[in-house]
Amino acid sequence: MKNFLIIGLVITAACVNKPQSQKVQASETKPTPQEDSALTVDDAIKEFKDSAQRETTLDTVRIENRDTLRLTIKMSKENAFRLPKEYQGPAGLDTVWNMRSIIRFEINGREIVQKTIEKTDFGIDQQIRKYGILMLPEVNGMDRTGFSIDYDIDVPFSEEGVEVEVTLQNKKLQYTIL
Repeated sequence: MKNFLIIGLVITAACVNKPQSQKVQASETKPTPQEDSALTVDDAIKEFKDSAQRETTLDTVRIENRDTLRLTIKMSKENAFRLPKEYQGPAGLDTVWNMRSIIRFEINGREIVQKTIEKTDFGIDQQIRKYGILMLPEVNGMDRTGFSIDYDIDVPFSEEGVEVEVTLQNKKLQYTIL
């Protein structure tokens, strides 16, 4: 608000000091379409490679009545594998990493379940199983009886992929392709 007031005062002062035939225009600098666009392919690949180098932790805590529910998900890379030419994309990304997810569910500090989730846990298409990457999950819900988590398993630079769900209900894990 302060900046608009200052700009308004400058424009007003300029108009008062200029002869009537001259016009003062206030212009605002807008980003060019190139500056305003999404990441470049090279930037996206660099970000992907950087993210695979670090462990990512999602920690979800919920208070339900007098209970503290905690769902911790740690994503980390396992082994690298080479992509065939058709999946290397415009920048020629030829090596990617299998990812794994370690989930831990606790109620009041007591572990209910701890399990490592990998793409091979799901009955998915052979191409997706071979070249897909387990992506960062989304927690759908959590209560005293369990939780629901969605993952995408995607083949880079392709339309191939699948959404899967891991649920815990009454201390039993279930794996579903959505």
